[in-house]
Parts: sequence; C-alpha cells; structure tokens
Amino acid sequence: MKTFSLIFILILAFPVQATNDFERKNKAPIESYILAIDGISHEVILNNLEEIQIENKKHVLKLIKSNTRVFDFAGAFFEFDAKMYFSYEEISPGVDHWSLDGNNAAIIVQKYSDKVDFDELTEALNAQYSQMKAEIKMSETELVVDSKLKKGRKLDIDLGEIKIEQHIFYFSNKQSCVLIILQDTPLDSGDNSLEFERIKKLMQATLSVNI
Repeated sequence: MKTFSLIFILILAFPVQATNDFERKNKAPIESYILAIDGISHEVILNNLEEIQIENKKHVLKLIKSNTRVFDFAGAFFEFDAKMYFSYEEISPGVDHWSLDGNNAAIIVQKYSDKVDFDELTEALNAQYSQMKAEIKMSETELVVDSKLKKGRKLDIDLGEIKIEQHIFYFSNKQSCVLIILQDTPLDSGDNSLEFERIKKLMQATLSVNI
C-alpha cells in the first residue's frame, strides 16, 4: 500500500481580520455510536442523554461504535470515515483549512472569508504545482450534492514517483466561498484506491452545503 502524503497547500492572503474562534474550528468531530434495540438502530452520542421510548417489556440492547463521524464546519455537512485523521489550521487571515487524512485518500475543505473566483483558485493551484515541476492535466469531474449533480474540476498531478488526483468543487455566496477537495493517490493501474471510492460514496450520500 502506498503511503499517503498530503501536498495540497493553497495560501492566498486577503486583507480581512483573522478569526478568533480557533478552538471551535479545531475541535475534532466527536465519535458517534449506534444503539440497537430489538434489532432497530438508534444513533446516539456518547455521554449524551438520549430519550428512547420503550414498551413495558424485556429488550435486548447493544451499543455499537459508528464507523463514521460528522464534519459540520464552513457550511458543509457530511459523514466521513471515523479512522481518518482530523486537523485544522488558519493558513492565512480569513482562510480556514480542514483536512481529513486517510492512507491513500483525503478530504480537504477550505473556506475563504472573502469570495475568490473559482478560476483564480485553480490557476493558483496550477502555478503551485508547476513550481514543483509537476505535469498537470485538468478535466471535468462531478459529484452528487443534495441529490443534484455538481460539476467540478479534476487535476491529475504527476510528480514523477507520486501521482495525485484532486477533485475540486466550488461553492459560494455573495461574500465568501468554500472549496471541497477529494484527493487520491491512484493505484499503479491508474484506478482509484478503494479508500477513495468509499469516501466518495459516503460523501455523495451525506453531503449538504449551505453557505
């Protein structure tokens, strides 16, 4: 198995005030659990009081640790593999960066307090990778978001020994914008890793964006 290395670093400076809620943004999503009662599953949060109505009879209870956690930042809501490593940093004033890292794949979310055009962001990426002497190919990609097909841009980045795919999706309102990037280190055959396929499937089933 290839060792995953996250190389996506996009830093654009904007003249906005730095956020002062680092602790909130840096707080990793909590693990959730599934409580199965008579074969019916109820999602619960550890140490939270959950009210479940039970008829006056004997019940078989089983608490199961969920294999997913919930990302709920920057107006983006989705489930991700509980084993992925969560990290946050403010990479420049007004630019928040979250990453969820696996072995071969990753999810990256960036929020820009000042709206930046999608073309400008992808051009900045191309320039960054060009400085690293990478060969870059850009094409279209897509993802189901809120039951609708969302178009995005795919970057195939060839760094010689390392090849990386980035599927980039852009969301914006009048003031700000959010990038969601699904990243993979493909197999030697060129196919996506199984981890990436799982991440994408879960993302398509749960992603909702409201900014």
